[in-house]
Amino acid sequence: MRYQDEALEELPKLEVLIGSVCFLMTRYSLNPTNELARAVSEHFELLYLHPDCHSPVLQDVGQRLAKQWEMLWSTRSAGSDIERPHLH
Repeated sequence: MRYQDEALEELPKLEVLIGSVCFLMTRYSLNPTNELARAVSEHFELLYLHPDCHSPVLQDVGQRLAKQWEMLWSTRSAGSDIERPHLH
C-alpha cells in the first residue's frame, strides 16, 4: 500500500475517482506510456482504498485491476514505451 491514512482522507469524491480512471484508460488506449499505466494503477488503488468505497465488488475489482496495471507498467519499464505510428 502506497498511501497513508492522511492522504486517503483528502481524496476526491468516489465518482470523480471513477471518472478519472476511465479517462486515464482512454488516454492510455490512444497513447500507451508507462506513466499513464502507472497512473491507472494508482487510481485503481485509490478506488479500492477510498473510505467511501463500501461495495465489496468495487473493492475487489479495484484491487485486482491495480495489480494488473502495476504489472503492465513495471514490466514495460524494463523496456521502452510502445512505439506507435503517428498520423499526420
